[in-house]
Amino acid sequence: MFASACNDGAEGSRTYPAKFTGVISVGSCDHQGSSSRCNSLSHEGIDMGFIGEGIPPIWGRSDLKKSSKTWYQSCTSYATPVAVAVGAFMIGYVKSRGWKDWGWKYAPWSPIGMKYTLRMMSAPTEAYRWVSPITFFKHTDADAIEILING
Repeated sequence: MFASACNDGAEGSRTYPAKFTGVISVGSCDHQGSSSRCNSLSHEGIDMGFIGEGIPPIWGRSDLKKSSKTWYQSCTSYATPVAVAVGAFMIGYVKSRGWKDWGWKYAPWSPIGMKYTLRMMSAPTEAYRWVSPITFFKHTDADAIEILING
């Protein structure tokens, strides 16, 4: 459902699997929604931007027990797991609120339903839509949320 858009900056364009129909193409942003340098300059095909700057990853490390030093990485490859986590959180949130039984036009756990849910949690920037869960939680009325999610 989610794929890293591109990590090559001005030299690159959107890559597969982010080019496939139905896949949410993830761009990288800083904590305020500004585009990361690793995104393609055209931002062609990037659906949503997630925080991807200064992420402290643990995968790929062999020295977890030897060092307490924190190191940080940036770009769409690090923004994509953040996108997956936000998506998973929202599916759990919808289900925990009893909203899973609504007559969804597009279920939030489907690819198109997830795009609607993320749009509700986002704001347009110069390049794409910056996703911030805080935006979703500004909506407090369940009926309004249902209308927003169902388009």
